[in-house]
Amino acid sequence: SDLGCTTISTNIVNEPPPWGVPVCGPDSVCQGATVQYCVCDLQGGPSLNLTFQWTVTGGTIVDGCCSECIMVRWNTSGQGTVCVTETRHGGQYDGCIITICKTVILKPVPSPFITGPMIVNAGQSGTVYCTPYYPGHLYSWSVIDGTVTGGQGTNCITVTWNSTCSSCSGQVIAYETQNGCCGTDTLNVTVIPGTGNLNGYVTYKNAYNTGLNGVAVTLK
Repeated sequence: SDLGCTTISTNIVNEPPPWGVPVCGPDSVCQGATVQYCVCDLQGGPSLNLTFQWTVTGGTIVDGCCSECIMVRWNTSGQGTVCVTETRHGGQYDGCIITICKTVILKPVPSPFITGPMIVNAGQSGTVYCTPYYPGHLYSWSVIDGTVTGGQGTNCITVTWNSTCSSCSGQVIAYETQNGCCGTDTLNVTVIPGTGNLNGYVTYKNAYNTGLNGVAVTLK
């Protein structure tokens, strides 16, 4: 002032306490899986006026892009990320924005490939089916219109096909598991009915009464 006096004014500013938005959801998933991720601890409760924006790498958001929870389908293997940006409105946090990211390990799914006969006779036994072997992988099999007679739990099995068939369309299904992720392959097999051992007689024209030794007979 003109008299040399100085006025000092003091304002107290209260800084709001730190806050965060931890993302809850699986840290490790199989490629191709669809799982949920959420903002798992909304500090201040559901009464807060909040907005959310999610981004994902290595996957696709299939539901809930702007809510506190989303569904993600992981498309690749390797590593992915889930990030959420939270904006708070009102109160001491009005206008505050924070972004939190979560790293997710994306485990590959095995891809078995079955090799073996695709056309068999009803009742045929000893038919072998295989898929490539990889150390540490687990294998199991199922068969429709037939029975696994050997090799269950390995990468190769032996199958006996049923002696009778209804649709005569069998299947061999392989399941291959690694680190909790399971892949499958299905081989469709045509089963030819009416084969096997027959008892009876064959009548043929033979003026010289020669034997049938070495002669092939086809029954239709």
